[in-house]
Amino acid sequence: MWRALRRWGIILGIFSTIGVYGASVDVVAPSAFSGVQFCNDLSSPGPGCQARPFDTAGNLAFLGTVVAKDIFGGGSSAVHQIAHINDGNYGNGASWIGASANSWIKIDLGQALLIDRVKFGRDRLGLFDDRDPGNFTVEVALTDGVFADGNDTDDSTEYVLALDSTTAAGGFTGTISGADTIQASFDSVSARYVKITFAVGGAAIDEVEVLPAAVVPTLTEWGIILLILGLAVAAVFQVKKLRLSEFGV
Repeated sequence: MWRALRRWGIILGIFSTIGVYGASVDVVAPSAFSGVQFCNDLSSPGPGCQARPFDTAGNLAFLGTVVAKDIFGGGSSAVHQIAHINDGNYGNGASWIGASANSWIKIDLGQALLIDRVKFGRDRLGLFDDRDPGNFTVEVALTDGVFADGNDTDDSTEYVLALDSTTAAGGFTGTISGADTIQASFDSVSARYVKITFAVGGAAIDEVEVLPAAVVPTLTEWGIILLILGLAVAAVFQVKKLRLSEFGV
C-alpha cells in the first residue's frame, strides 16, 4: 500500500506540471468611462465629437508609443489618426482606420513587461457597427530594430506569435457587434513591443489596451507546487515504511 501511495503522489506532481494552455478571444466588459463625451476634432460638430475618456489605470498601452502600417485617407483625416490607438478615449471620434488588408499596429510599452491580454473595440460608444477587423494575430517582441510607421522589415525574426484568433478558443468570427470589447488572452509573456495585425482592410479600432499578467500562480507554477507536495508525500511514506520495517511490519 505504501508503495502505491508513493507512486501516486509522484505521478500527481509530475502530471500537474504538464500545463495545457489555450489562447482565447472573448467579449468582455469595457473599462469604465472616466469623463463625459467630448469633441476631439476642431471641425466639430461631427464625428470628432464621438469620443469619451475611459479609466486607463492598469492599461500598459496608454503610456506607450504607437505606429501603424498605414491609415485610411493617408492620415489626412482629422478624426481617424494613428495616435488615437492609445489616446485613452473610446469612440469613433478617437479611432484609427487601416487602409489595407493585414494592416497592423505596433505599441512600444517602453520596457519589457509581463503581459497576457490585449483588448480592443470598434466603437465603445455604440454609434457605429461597421468596419469589422476580421481575424487577427497578436505578436510580441523584446526588440524592434526600426520602430516606425510602415516599417516591418525584420518583424518575421523579431516577433513571435502570442495568439491567432482563427485557432483561439471562443469562436471569434471576425466581427465586432456594436459597442463590444474584444479581449485576446494568451500565455503570459515578457514583451516590450506588441503587434496586432487585422485581416480585413479598412478595419476601425477605437482603442487598444494591453494588460499586465495577473499576479497569480500559472498552471506551471501550480504544477511545481504540487510536484513538491507529491515528492514530500512520497518521502513521508518512505520514512514510515522504513520505521515499520524495523518492527517487522
